[in-house]
Amino acid sequence: MKLFTTSALLVLLFASQSCKKEDPAPLPQANFYVEGNGSISPCYLYFYNQSQNSISWEWDFGNGKSSLLENDSCLFDTAGTYEVWLFATNVDMVKDSVRKNVHIN
Repeated sequence: MKLFTTSALLVLLFASQSCKKEDPAPLPQANFYVEGNGSISPCYLYFYNQSQNSISWEWDFGNGKSSLLENDSCLFDTAGTYEVWLFATNVDMVKDSVRKNVHIN
């Protein structure tokens, strides 16, 4: 009986530990800074991630080009306004995004 009680106690202890849910990671907050906005085409713009609580990034530069780097640059061949998106993801795979317009003269 003592062996059964000890075994049952160990099973309960093990089960309670394995069902313990970890606290969720802080939510990501996507943000970035653009260097060179308003330049004359053709030109490179430089994009600097300023996101909080993120471990991966995905850029859409609005000109058919994209990147998975934390910080990157992109060549803009033609004058116009481009919609640039940054998607930031935290360790729990929760995403946040931010959109900014850049202008090429």
